[in-house]
Amino acid sequence: MDTDFGIVPWPKYDESTDFCANVDAGTNTYVVPVTNIRYDLTSIVLESLGAFGYYEVVPIYYGTALQTKYSRDEESAGMLDLIKDARVFDLGYFNSQFGGAFSTAFATIANNKIRDFNSWYTSNEASVKAGIEKYLAAYME
Repeated sequence: MDTDFGIVPWPKYDESTDFCANVDAGTNTYVVPVTNIRYDLTSIVLESLGAFGYYEVVPIYYGTALQTKYSRDEESAGMLDLIKDARVFDLGYFNSQFGGAFSTAFATIANNKIRDFNSWYTSNEASVKAGIEKYLAAYME
């Protein structure tokens, strides 16, 4: 690619705010079927894969590919460090879908002339609460 580009982090709300970089919900997850009966072996394999990726794959990918091969300037490599060091995993963000209620809320509000979250929530409160109850019940199982 011939196009020049730079890497910059998300902006802060204001200068007094600590910088953070939200890890999006598109991160990798493991799914183990309920029919699995080899719990110990499954956990050993998953832990080994995670450790190998963390200690062997990620540093090479990050240092060689992202910071050296694909970055166009030294500032971008520094920005990658800033972003990486400020990562947060916001469970509220990951668990905010509650039955799909919030997944369409913001798009719906953005498409309306009156952008009022309070009105949207008031009219959808029952479905949101039902989604939360269903979600919590699944955790309790």
